[in-house]
Amino acid sequence: MVWAAGAFALPVQRWATVRRQRSAAVRTLDDPARLAAVQAVGSIAATTRATLDDLARAIAGTFQAPSALVSILDDTEQHFPGQYGLGGGPAALACGGLPLDYSFCRFVVTSGEPLAIDNTLTHRLVRHHRATTEWGVRSYLGVPLYGADGPIIGAVSAYDTFTHEWTEAATEQMHGFARAAESILGSRPI
Repeated sequence: MVWAAGAFALPVQRWATVRRQRSAAVRTLDDPARLAAVQAVGSIAATTRATLDDLARAIAGTFQAPSALVSILDDTEQHFPGQYGLGGGPAALACGGLPLDYSFCRFVVTSGEPLAIDNTLTHRLVRHHRATTEWGVRSYLGVPLYGADGPIIGAVSAYDTFTHEWTEAATEQMHGFARAAESILGSRPI
């Protein structure tokens, strides 16, 4: 399946409405309702891997980034039901999981907000983060991925080993990709 970037972008006004409706979502990684939603989507994610990998490839191409992820986070690890550009990465990525102390996506899940980092070396939140210091990640754009009943179960993101200027339009496009991932995972009607 091939994804066209423009087909997934939500109009700004519509996304603002969706965001307000979901702003009350629980935002702790160990919340039982959130973990139940993560578990519920886990078996679906395994059967949709190829489609989510295609979506990640489309994300990377759209943003001219070498890597993109559809991530689901439990309370100890970040899992990748969809990924592109992780070849040659750490062994944890090859197994489909990553300890949360390497995850930028956890900040998206716990804040409930998009995270756009143009330069990790100067960004207060992540300049000393392990992904910055050990893996050389220099830019990141991620938005929330919602489960069927509203909790944030993960993030859809792109990252680069070079700095990148992320625009508001790029963030809106990434929201469109997140809605597509939710549809694939069955947590959002098509």
